[in-house]
Amino acid sequence: MIFPLGLRAPQEAQRVCDAGKTLTDEQRDTVFFWADATTTQTGFDAPGGTPGPAGHWLYNACSIELQHGIDPLRGCRIRASLAVAMHDAFTACWHFKFRHNLIRPETYINQHIDPDWRPMLMTPSFPEYPSGHSVVSHSAAQLLGAAIGNRPFTDETLTHLGIPGTRFASAPQAAENASASRLFGGLHFPIGITSGARLGQEIGALVARRLNVK
Repeated sequence: MIFPLGLRAPQEAQRVCDAGKTLTDEQRDTVFFWADATTTQTGFDAPGGTPGPAGHWLYNACSIELQHGIDPLRGCRIRASLAVAMHDAFTACWHFKFRHNLIRPETYINQHIDPDWRPMLMTPSFPEYPSGHSVVSHSAAQLLGAAIGNRPFTDETLTHLGIPGTRFASAPQAAENASASRLFGGLHFPIGITSGARLGQEIGALVARRLNVK
């Protein structure tokens, strides 16, 4: 089903196809970083990663708290609120995934553009729209920004695997980077990424207001 794409399907798919064929080393590193050491088409499968975007962002919350000297009790409340925001983000995201049931870029590109094209990441066996990483990452960034402001931090989630930390100016910048990784990895159309980001921002802001995280 192509409902969210409509007449834009060829252009959206071509952007994913072109991106996958022209990846820079920096873009490949971004894909690995936000894949959290899961399997890729190139066989990278390091143990000890995090449980997807939720684990990654809970680790980030801890890093921000430690790097900025936030009181541990306040940090616990922030992380509990963050978990609520991400829970709601996953629930909403998967509701829309199966409501729209959009095929993945790999399927569309193989059928209509290039039968030999493969994404850098292995395509999951559930619908494309919207991007889960985008919804969850932007909900987390919105919640953290409301709770403690948009502070710079170093994401050290995968340093135990020998992968250097990445410095971000703010949680929203990190969320944008996570979203971009799904285009570079070949898993999502641009519309799935941008729509997911908007949905995540709305969820994060709503949870922040209702839980009064400031």
